[in-house]
Amino acid sequence: MQAGDRLVTVGSNPWDSDANKTIVVEARNGRAVIGYAGLAHVRGEPTGEWLTRKITGSVSPHEWNQFGGGPQIHLGDIRDRIIAGLQNELPLGQRTRPRYGLEVLISGWSYPRIWRRGRPAACWSWTITHSGNPRARCQIRRSQRFRFADPSRTWQYSAIGRDDLVDLPTLHKKLAVPGTHITPDVAEQALVEAIREAAHMPRSGVGTDVMSVYLNPLPWKFRQHARYFRDLTVKDIRLGYAPAIVAPTGIFPPQRMTRSGGHAFVFNGETPYEFQYDMETVPPWPDTPGVQSFGPVMGKPWR
Repeated sequence: MQAGDRLVTVGSNPWDSDANKTIVVEARNGRAVIGYAGLAHVRGEPTGEWLTRKITGSVSPHEWNQFGGGPQIHLGDIRDRIIAGLQNELPLGQRTRPRYGLEVLISGWSYPRIWRRGRPAACWSWTITHSGNPRARCQIRRSQRFRFADPSRTWQYSAIGRDDLVDLPTLHKKLAVPGTHITPDVAEQALVEAIREAAHMPRSGVGTDVMSVYLNPLPWKFRQHARYFRDLTVKDIRLGYAPAIVAPTGIFPPQRMTRSGGHAFVFNGETPYEFQYDMETVPPWPDTPGVQSFGPVMGKPWR
């Protein structure tokens, strides 16, 4: 489960109201969800699109496509390509001080090539941070592990953003109440609430619109979802949002949604299964039209 504030801003002002900071990747050996915090653009290119280009290994800005021609990606390549891109390109677009950094959070499931007894899917999470300074190297951290009262149960947490806005022990304390049955929905709501609490802190720069993605280790048995948690205190413009998806079937840009729910099918070329992602808006609108419409969204370049 990964959640983050959706709106891309420059300073304290909204920069691109249609973009979001979430990318879902279907890889050869697993699946991942990627989010970022920090600079809204890298060398003039929207950060979300720049990250997608790094993930796919493209050497030039790609054309978003709906079907066919998608890349075959290995999970290890994702991390290595992002690190190389941050170290080689992030400082070049910042000629003057102050320099701004970028943090990337990658989490998901990886699968062994041969499924054997005792070798289940592995859950992992990395945070990659670069300061934006020339000759600086990326810092890579794994998730923090917290135990429940039952010593056989552990949860892993990762977070990016300002250190004073992130309090992982407090978040774990809310979830680790004895006797509480933690479902994906319960964990997701706790993350959304933590993000919105941070948004109300002075000069946090955090938005209250939240994008969340849930990846299941057995997607051929259980549904996965991406949820847009809309802020009820702002004007209701009847638009929902869905993350970008990179898969063997193609590269799907971030989407606008014109109703509260829909679904997207993404075929993973390494398996005979078609994995379904339910796209939802929370809370739903009571009077949305009966026909779902997805509209691809291009990021706003820096000029």
